[in-house]
Amino acid sequence: MKILNVKYIEDYKLEITFSNHVKKIADFESFLTSSKNKSIHKFLDKNLFKQVVIDTGFLSWNDGEMEISAKSVFEKFAIPFKMATEEKK
Repeated sequence: MKILNVKYIEDYKLEITFSNHVKKIADFESFLTSSKNKSIHKFLDKNLFKQVVIDTGFLSWNDGEMEISAKSVFEKFAIPFKMATEEKK
């Protein structure tokens, strides 16, 4: 599985489209705030977090300084897009 598209939504949330054509919302706030790796905490800067790109199907920040695989995003960080949009109502 790969990530085909990523779009910043708000805070630490991204809208992600996967190669299986499933679209999900991923929220990285808990991961960023609770990480024991201090170098991850710099991505709490929303301007830096927003600079996410797709690199060989992974989410990547700051030239690969932080990368998260499509499988991890799909299984650990994301909820189905429809559910996420219904929660906002």
